Amino acid sequence: MQALKLTRKSAGIDALNPLEVKYLAEISEIVTGRAGDCSYVGGSQCMTPPMTLGHRAAQELLERKQHGVGRCYVATMAMVGGSTPVDLLGATALAAAEVLAGLAVAFVINPDFALTGTAARLRWTWLPAAPP
Repeated sequence: MQALKLTRKSAGIDALNPLEVKYLAEISEIVTGRAGDCSYVGGSQCMTPPMTLGHRAAQELLERKQHGVGRCYVATMAMVGGSTPVDLLGATALAAAEVLAGLAVAFVINPDFALTGTAARLRWTWLPAAPP
């Protein structure tokens, strides 16, 4: 508990198991001294390409609602050419659709969630041609 008072980590601690959300919310209240504080609850609900919100991520959303965590972070691990189309436009469209789908599920579970979404691994590297 003392280590949590010294951390500068602003995003909180990831709940690897959805049942940990309850304890992270309680730790937040104890460390900050503020009722309802959930600043130490971090983590994200990651979409799995193509367009799948897994059981663990869905359970964590439900736990967040039950324990008063007011924010949700949805990400996708889209990898150009691996789990998405090879072209940048197609990869971007699929990643955006996955994040929007995850945010829609989070909104249905709790319309009061503060929502954030990102395509965490959408990367495109351009390498110039080698000189002749």
